[in-house]
Amino acid sequence: MKQIHLKAINSTQDYLKENIHEYLEKNIRDLIVSTSKQTNGYGRNGRIWDYFENALAFSFLLPANQIKTLTSLEIAILIIEFLSIKYKTELYLKWPNDILNSRGEKCGGILLDFFDQNLLIVGVGLNLANSLNDKIFFPHFEKYISPAGYIFDSAELLFNQISKENFKKEMPLNIYNYIIHNRKNSEDIINCWNKLSIHINKLVKIIETAEEKKKYLEGIFIGIGASGEALIKIENEIKSVFVGSLILY
Repeated sequence: MKQIHLKAINSTQDYLKENIHEYLEKNIRDLIVSTSKQTNGYGRNGRIWDYFENALAFSFLLPANQIKTLTSLEIAILIIEFLSIKYKTELYLKWPNDILNSRGEKCGGILLDFFDQNLLIVGVGLNLANSLNDKIFFPHFEKYISPAGYIFDSAELLFNQISKENFKKEMPLNIYNYIIHNRKNSEDIINCWNKLSIHINKLVKIIETAEEKKKYLEGIFIGIGASGEALIKIENEIKSVFVGSLILY
């Protein structure tokens, strides 16, 4: 396994995409890129991902799940499992793969790029703990589609025995190790995801975007299907939604 840790980079995802051929030619496939500061991160559909002071940003290579569309959901589950085991955190999922704290605030996101049919470049952003600088540097903090939040109430638990620089190097590697050694089959992914969903059996709105047209859909979220699609009950009909952004009420 090889880790590349950079003091600062515009995007760990872009760095890995731009340099992946070099490492694959050397037969290096267990590869992770982490950074102490990401200056130009982004999420799904090109949305800006602000990098807070006490945050993690990293990207890695990962074989796709047998059912490829379940991969991002699997990764979110495994990250939550790792944090729960190590820190006793209480985290939840919002479809398809957002990580939320117990207050329903978004504190983690996952981005996937297919390098080929079976190999993925996975980007992860995790907001660990509050910093006074967050709202100073990001005045639009309160205007996110999903309210921003943090995994931990205080950074003291994280940085009391290790420097922040070393933590931002070691933590991504530990998470990556957990993911590659605890892969799940499709049945386990669906069962675990539904148990961790913060909006199971609740009224939700999904924005479906296709060909520059936005379509809004409201209904009761009853779980995910075999491919990770959202199952929405509208009156007496179950509708499957494969792509979109979910908004909580």
